[in-house]
Amino acid sequence: MFDLCRKGRASREPVLFLCLFCLSMALSGRHSAAEDWPRFLGPRSNGTSSETNLIDSFGPKGPPMLWQKDIGTGYSAPSIHDGKLVLHDRVANEEIVHAWSLSDGKELWRDGYPTSFIDPYGYNNGPRCTPLLTSNRCYTFGAEGKLLCLDLQSGKLVW
Repeated sequence: MFDLCRKGRASREPVLFLCLFCLSMALSGRHSAAEDWPRFLGPRSNGTSSETNLIDSFGPKGPPMLWQKDIGTGYSAPSIHDGKLVLHDRVANEEIVHAWSLSDGKELWRDGYPTSFIDPYGYNNGPRCTPLLTSNRCYTFGAEGKLLCLDLQSGKLVW
């Protein structure tokens, strides 16, 4: 299960926590504009954020849960751009690229394709690459080497 901003998951999923921490701060109203996290390790590809005026702690109950989704297997971290959270995972024999509304978790679009990949070393069979988001495109790279370019607004296949 993919629990947004649920205390306890952060220590096991540091990249996910960092992305979701930025999401939490963006939606908290503590500052006017949030920095997007459009690719692995963030906007500068170094795991840092330029966000300021962050809170020092969430308190004893942790941050509030904004929404949650059940997701499939894979090593993809979420990418965030322009109010969308995009994740690439595998459910059964299909690799799926999901786009959800950052504010309420509503599915905006999804694109899937069949896969029969089996990891030869017995690890997870899902995709390993975090989606790369630009102003109008979403790029993903699947476990079998399938490179996709999707329209970020509609999820329609570009190539």
